[in-house]
Amino acid sequence: MKTVLPDNQKHLVQWISQATGISTVGVKVRLRGNDLHILCESLDFPQRWQTLSDLLKALQHTDLDVLTNREQSSIYQVFVYGREKRQARPQWCHRVDLNQLQKHLEEVNQGLLAETPVNYGVSGGLIVSNESLARQGDPDAIARYLSETLSTLGVAVQVQVKSQTATDNSSSLGSRLWIFCASGYTPDPSLIAEPVAKKLRVLN
Repeated sequence: MKTVLPDNQKHLVQWISQATGISTVGVKVRLRGNDLHILCESLDFPQRWQTLSDLLKALQHTDLDVLTNREQSSIYQVFVYGREKRQARPQWCHRVDLNQLQKHLEEVNQGLLAETPVNYGVSGGLIVSNESLARQGDPDAIARYLSETLSTLGVAVQVQVKSQTATDNSSSLGSRLWIFCASGYTPDPSLIAEPVAKKLRVLN
């Protein structure tokens, strides 16, 4: 029985195929929380650095949120996997932070990453951690930082900072951090509240 992909996934698969030269049959995608997972597979094994270079260059000129027609949740990170058709598990994996595309491209082009069969995450000195960026207080950076945990639960997150004012004299009472979570299911509130509180305490 043939699997029928949603329109947003069809567009993604076609775009990835065009960017990397890999047949649409060899491209699989999954949206989970704020993360986009891309599996590239072919009979002759997709070359890691060439595939990443092609994809990163295409990402520089593409708004994934528009491509996927997502109304609420932005995509913060892209996980790219590569494997031969006959293999059951990916032979390499690379995480891309969309707010640091140029730095990722520099690392790929300069060969700063070590050649390993599987690499979950990013090494090298150019990429700044989401935690470091979040400590600066930027709402988008805080959202990306929180999504590292929440996206694994299938929960997307957005963050806003809103000024609070007193009702009597309209004087400012400072700012308040608003965290909006969305998912395709109804998670237990404690499943979200505890990890969010823990990560925010790390930021002080």
